Amino acid sequence: MNYVFQDAKTRWIILWSVLAFIGVSIVLMIIRIPLEYRPIITSFVALYLIPLLWFRAKLQDEDYQLKDLFRKSESSFSAKNYSSAIVFMTLYSLGAITIVTAILWQFLSESTRSFILEINEVELTLMILLLNLVITIVVAPIFEEIIFRGFLFGRMSYKFGVTKGVIISSVLFGLLHGPNFIGATLTGIILCLIFIKTGSLIIPVILHMIYNIFAYATEIVQVNLGFGVHLLEELNFTTLVLIGAILLTIGLFWFIYFSRNNWSYVRANQFPID
Repeated sequence: MNYVFQDAKTRWIILWSVLAFIGVSIVLMIIRIPLEYRPIITSFVALYLIPLLWFRAKLQDEDYQLKDLFRKSESSFSAKNYSSAIVFMTLYSLGAITIVTAILWQFLSESTRSFILEINEVELTLMILLLNLVITIVVAPIFEEIIFRGFLFGRMSYKFGVTKGVIISSVLFGLLHGPNFIGATLTGIILCLIFIKTGSLIIPVILHMIYNIFAYATEIVQVNLGFGVHLLEELNFTTLVLIGAILLTIGLFWFIYFSRNNWSYVRANQFPID
């Protein structure tokens, strides 16, 4: 698959995404799509659909198909492996985002804080909630694994080697997730390791889906219990950072353990789809 990544350059996928974002935003404004739907539609087209179609075309140019990334797994994963990965990925992600959010909150003005709290009070329509649910649990895991593990990891591995490919593609994955940069970057590394170990995107996609279900469920529970962003006002800075540090530390122990046990696959293998 080296010929694919020789020609499929990252700057082009970024350019097409930017053009799609601008174009879709203009079209949605012209045809007067309600404001609450525009971010969902624009994000889907610019961040997922256009990059996927572009990568699919590059694969087909070299006689590959997207399904080649989802071939039968070469390594079995037990229920214990699944559950431990989900639990600890959730822990370090929650810990990291709690710390980052608590720090950022300290630098916001009172008016900005009030605005954010008011936004979170707005009740979303059932259709918006359903669209967010489908994108979070189904669309995002499939598209992000193809784009970040399938394309970006492959391209970076071709240019810089597998080790740097894992790190660079995971950092880019983290940047996509904004405040959850640390947690998403660590998760990207884990999913790359699993992709290399199994030779297929099937398990990374499944893990990504389950992880997003946990994250979405946690957010819903927090909102229904009256927590969520309001915790930033109800708990002091030190308490929030302490809670985040405990969760992050527990998750990091597992991350280090898993990475050390599986990094040999990185050193011994190339991009898993030949």
